[in-house]
Amino acid sequence: MHSNSKQYSGQWVQLLSILIPEIQSSLNRGCSHGPCHMHGGSDGFRLFPDFKETGGCVCNTCGVFSNGFELIKKSLGVSEAKAVFIVREASNYLKKNGFTISSNVVVEAPKFCEDKYKAIRDSIKNSVSLDKLGASPASLYFINRGVGIDQNNNTTKISYNKHEPCFEGGEVVHRGAILFQVENDDGLVNVQRIFVTEDGYKAPVMKPKKLMPSPKKGFTTGAAVRLYSVGNVLHVTEGVETALAIRIAMNEPVWAAVTANGMAKLKVPKSVKVLKIWADKDVSGTGVKAAKELAKSVKGQCEVVIQIPPYRIPDGSKSLDWLDVLNMEEQL
Repeated sequence: MHSNSKQYSGQWVQLLSILIPEIQSSLNRGCSHGPCHMHGGSDGFRLFPDFKETGGCVCNTCGVFSNGFELIKKSLGVSEAKAVFIVREASNYLKKNGFTISSNVVVEAPKFCEDKYKAIRDSIKNSVSLDKLGASPASLYFINRGVGIDQNNNTTKISYNKHEPCFEGGEVVHRGAILFQVENDDGLVNVQRIFVTEDGYKAPVMKPKKLMPSPKKGFTTGAAVRLYSVGNVLHVTEGVETALAIRIAMNEPVWAAVTANGMAKLKVPKSVKVLKIWADKDVSGTGVKAAKELAKSVKGQCEVVIQIPPYRIPDGSKSLDWLDVLNMEEQL
């Protein structure tokens, strides 16, 4: 079914205007973040830059939708076959009557912002490696999370900046933050930050874990925190802490895709012969779905193994990852 999405390239704005009227405000926003037409919220939903061609979008709560069919299935609660049928019928209607459904959606050509990229480079430039005395809050954070950094899992892709800008309450303040270099084949594209306290816990801010503003829409697509040089085997996780846990357990190269959407769209090197995906188990199913999207993208390129946490999600929690599993098993 998914191969049919390109068949309707250029029609997805009109098709979804007809089939999911509630999505109109999202269409009007283009690629900007905003409320989800399914569950609400404030800023978790956005269209992908290739939306006009594929109908793809993402919601931080509802999941990753690589094309319009997936979005229709979730939004309308219909089967795959039904989604294909109603899209075909709607397309025929549009062809017969003309593209009369208006929308202000603009999926503009990405523009590169040099100032944002300079800010990314400056954050790394102003940080120190974890073996420096001034980086103790970062070291304490990883110890508190159960993945202390030592000679077996040390990496140059993690550093600490004691004076990282943090937008909070309408103004910029400066806090200590752990920095993770997000890279693609061409090098640094962004930095994920975890703002932490002096004693190694997440800082009391609204979003202690966040990426820096991207210099260009889609700039981080396919990228990851490439913690260790890749070999024939590559392990992939969402979060960096989970990646460090896998490194401790397996002592093999691990990358962190940062988000579920990042995992779904990760670019896997051609040199990789075995890809091991350590999926997060979420109540929404987003983590497992992203793992399957990644597996599908490398079909025929390498052997793929998807690992899903074997335990149930604890009451009151939204997810369970492999760092949680490691810490649980150490307590047994």
